[in-house]
Amino acid sequence: MEEFQKTNQAAFNYRLIKNLLAGLVLSLFVSLFAVMAQTNVLIIIVCFLLPLIAGYIFASVEYQNLGYKIEANSIGFRQGIFSLKTLTFPFIKITNASFNQSFIQRLFSVGDIVVDQEDAENKLKGIDKETADKIIQEIASKSNIQPITK
Repeated sequence: MEEFQKTNQAAFNYRLIKNLLAGLVLSLFVSLFAVMAQTNVLIIIVCFLLPLIAGYIFASVEYQNLGYKIEANSIGFRQGIFSLKTLTFPFIKITNASFNQSFIQRLFSVGDIVVDQEDAENKLKGIDKETADKIIQEIASKSNIQPITK
């Protein structure tokens, strides 16, 4: 059985910026409340830095757990931070696969792979465009869907 393959660095960069921005907003609010409560300067610094450090750690763990595995009859995706979620899709049950990008995701060359099955739709979020193209081409070649040509 093959190992899960990693995505490119763009997927990590996207997660890192997203988490650091969220950490920055949280840091500013917590630091503001600490200043208003006239807290010690060291506590204010810790309140500011802790969410940023947590954002980096979460982005790293999320990226390390992100992967895909293409097998003869199926494709598997793995993702998660605190718990790993592994999804396996048999090629014969896939009815559509697409790559969607928001404006922000386009800036980082990442997007979401959406895999439709007969009874469900699943999303693998924040995948770099190069890896997504490879995955969608593989799905198209082994299932009954046709890729959209560029």
